[in-house]
Amino acid sequence: MKKIIGAVFAAAVMTFGGIVCSAAKEDNDSTAKASATFCFDTDAGLSKWETFGSADTANLTMSISNDRKVSGSALVIKESFEEPLPAKFGGIRLSSQQFGLSSFEGCRFEFDIYVDAAVQNHTDEMKMFSDGKAWIEQIIDVDKQSWVHYSMTVPADQKNTYFGISIPISDNYNGTVASIDELKIYDPSGDMMFNVGDFSPEQVKAETKGGSTFGYVMMIILFIVLILGVLAALAYFVMRLIIRYR
Repeated sequence: MKKIIGAVFAAAVMTFGGIVCSAAKEDNDSTAKASATFCFDTDAGLSKWETFGSADTANLTMSISNDRKVSGSALVIKESFEEPLPAKFGGIRLSSQQFGLSSFEGCRFEFDIYVDAAVQNHTDEMKMFSDGKAWIEQIIDVDKQSWVHYSMTVPADQKNTYFGISIPISDNYNGTVASIDELKIYDPSGDMMFNVGDFSPEQVKAETKGGSTFGYVMMIILFIVLILGVLAALAYFVMRLIIRYR
């Protein structure tokens, strides 16, 4: 009898151990999941961006900062120049080749942007755009000093090869232009493109804590209780057989 009971409890321990290990593994795996194609938690993805137009003359720079962000850290765009620029057309952009695509045809772009208050004294608007076969734009309101979410979709019949942000400041400027965070790029099928490697595992882990984790733990506990009940019923059945036939 003692051997049977011991075997039952050994099976229970092995079952619970497997469940706990599996739960721990899934929890660790969740830290490797990023919430956007560009999280801007680190500068690992900045090499994919290029400047264009008057950006070099305006001394445009890109860096990562956590002073103003949606999550973790954000991309900060700055310009510094005193003499008027010969043209307003300049900014930053991404090429579809950076993602192994011939074009951004059918892709959707979403991001959050915070335009610095000083910008409204130099231009009425900024623009997010897609360019290549056709120019597509979405106006960015420079009067809103808060995080604003913008999105745009490249039509399925437009094989545009660029997506970017145009900064039409041409008189003079010295300081932060805008902060950008959580850029999500969706392919034509609607799936978000994988993160470029600029997320912080610690930040992702902190953001995934909460109700969902609690619910998952409770599900594991209920499952364990269910298995305990099954094992107890099995032990009782075995004991009854032994008593009946000995």
